[in-house]
Amino acid sequence: MKYSDLKRALVAKQSLLSILLLISVIIGQNAYAQRVQPMVFELEPIGAKASASLRVENTLQNPMTVEIIPTKITMDEYGNETLVPADDDFLIYPPQTLIEKGKTQVVRVKYIGDPTIKTSHAYRVSVKQLPVDLKESGHTGVGMVINFNTLLNVTPSDAESDIEVTEISPGDGERWNIAIENSGDRFSRLSKTVWHISDTSDTSNTKRIKSLDVGKLTQRNLVLPHSTLKMSIPAIEGFKPETTKIAIADG
Repeated sequence: MKYSDLKRALVAKQSLLSILLLISVIIGQNAYAQRVQPMVFELEPIGAKASASLRVENTLQNPMTVEIIPTKITMDEYGNETLVPADDDFLIYPPQTLIEKGKTQVVRVKYIGDPTIKTSHAYRVSVKQLPVDLKESGHTGVGMVINFNTLLNVTPSDAESDIEVTEISPGDGERWNIAIENSGDRFSRLSKTVWHISDTSDTSNTKRIKSLDVGKLTQRNLVLPHSTLKMSIPAIEGFKPETTKIAIADG
């Protein structure tokens, strides 16, 4: 390669690195534009526990406008979510608000849907930062926005989950295909469960997977009531899918 070609290549590489660095800085500055707590919470369909508060903190150096939007979750058997508007199920105050820099806004979320539900219903309560027009500040375009999707389950006080692994089979490569059935009335979050692994051909061969590691093992987390979730997991070392049994218990 000629020196001039090498020089042009180095300049191009440095330019690319500079662009990537600039992008990472922009993303880093905006990734924490807001903090939302809690990210996961639960309500009951009626009574004092039918409402809760979200805390939205603006960590930017400028005011930030957000709106709070509830949607209901439905899932296919592979855990893919479909979200549908659920405005009629909640009273949210304020539904839209301007948060000054460094300040925190408390948002009240109250369930006002069907109080007689028998099974838990899952929702996303989204905290969406509204885009800001940068023209007045001397810049062009629209500023980057960051959205947070919290998980909310509305659950009758007496509802319980009933989780069972109904299928284990070889998958692609070093992976297994499993099916998890929840025949109960309450949702289950797999990251809050413990898995007990046993070998039907060798009763002395057992293994316990704690909840923290279950969260790393599974690609999906939420199992809705009266549904089946199918997924792929890494093969469990020391076991064969044909002779493995997995029992799931609350963590």
